[in-house]
Amino acid sequence: MKILMKEKMPDVLGTDCKTRYPLFFVHGMGFRDDSPFYSYWGRITDRLKAHGAEIYFSNHDCIGTLRDNAAKIKERFDELIETEKIEKVNIIAHSKGGIEARLLISSLGSAPHIKKTVTELSSESMEKFNAENPDDPAVCYFSYAGKMKNSFSDLIFFFTFPIIKCTDGDNDGLVPVESAKWGIFKGVIKSKGIRGISHADAVDLRRSAVGGLDITDVYVEYV
Repeated sequence: MKILMKEKMPDVLGTDCKTRYPLFFVHGMGFRDDSPFYSYWGRITDRLKAHGAEIYFSNHDCIGTLRDNAAKIKERFDELIETEKIEKVNIIAHSKGGIEARLLISSLGSAPHIKKTVTELSSESMEKFNAENPDDPAVCYFSYAGKMKNSFSDLIFFFTFPIIKCTDGDNDGLVPVESAKWGIFKGVIKSKGIRGISHADAVDLRRSAVGGLDITDVYVEYV
């Protein structure tokens, strides 16, 4: 029985997101990408598929440890390589999923099959992890960050934003901009208004445009 999920493609609007290698999404904490009630990625993956992207999900534990989750992701990843006969994938990871993707590459031997990794989480507490899991020269690492304007930008992070602001500066309510940088930093995702982009906005938690920006447009542009 297959344990890796590949969703049915919606009506195709174009092929501008049809990449040479498929996209492999690795979610962070809180929700699973295969949840029948509330998918971690909101409208993002459907929007990308409508533009021709081929997408697979990691389907790992939303509260598991780094090493346990990396092992589970590897099981899905190895099955994808074997059953779908795909040479490589482009990993798009958010928050803790970015750390687990790096562990997958650096310590679990999956680097030969990875084309690109996008990460959004790296903190001071991960210094030992970073030393033990150096970047693989065969993989290109890119990162992006979000930044809230103030505590009212997203009430989910009303209390965490000012604390992190005082200790580490600009942040998305959970991760400082400086900590989000890894590999080639592509910049801060900016909204058209003054609201800014929170950690939850980056994965379309509200399923709608925020601060004058539809985050699904950002993913389509980047892909």
